[in-house]
Amino acid sequence: MAIVGKQNRLKVVRRSEFGLMLDDEKDGTILLPRRHVPKGREFEPDDAINVFLYYDSEDRLTATTQVPKVQVDQFASLKVVDINRAGIFLDWGLDKDLLLPHSEEFKPLQVGDDVVVYVFRDDRRGRITSSAKIERYLDKTPTNYTTGDQVDLLPVSGTDLGVKVIINHAHWGLLHKSELSRFLKMGQPIKGYIKEVRRDGKISLSL
Repeated sequence: MAIVGKQNRLKVVRRSEFGLMLDDEKDGTILLPRRHVPKGREFEPDDAINVFLYYDSEDRLTATTQVPKVQVDQFASLKVVDINRAGIFLDWGLDKDLLLPHSEEFKPLQVGDDVVVYVFRDDRRGRITSSAKIERYLDKTPTNYTTGDQVDLLPVSGTDLGVKVIINHAHWGLLHKSELSRFLKMGQPIKGYIKEVRRDGKISLSL
């Protein structure tokens, strides 16, 4: 079954004057607009194609071959490109910008700012949206990391002890100052390693 807010590999049902109709295996077909159909290839029924699913400006479920900078249930640092009464809009790599509602703003933002957000589907309308109140979306349950595990890190903020990071889109961790042999750009994903999981659940990392 196709998942909104994620990359999916869907089969072509038919071609139309508007693009390709794709099978979502549940509710019928989803349009991949002509402008997003890869050029240089003639797609036929039952051919498969990788697409990202989201709702367009008219709330229609739509496919795109554009690859977003972040998917649902993930954290990322995104740039503010517009602010109006409806909310704050972030560049996430698609034609339609990502909404950050004013109610989900952690601190005042301006156009051009970078902000770390969590991306999720709104329970009421099913739209893909985001929140800068990231603390509520981090996993507070005990982890199963072991020393030496390679992990994905998202640097979020500097502290007196080092740099706070999000581990694998799930947990807080800390890169101590003694581990910082190079400059880290906040919001720029990097690879790291589990150094220690303390009894209190806090996680130390290394590069």
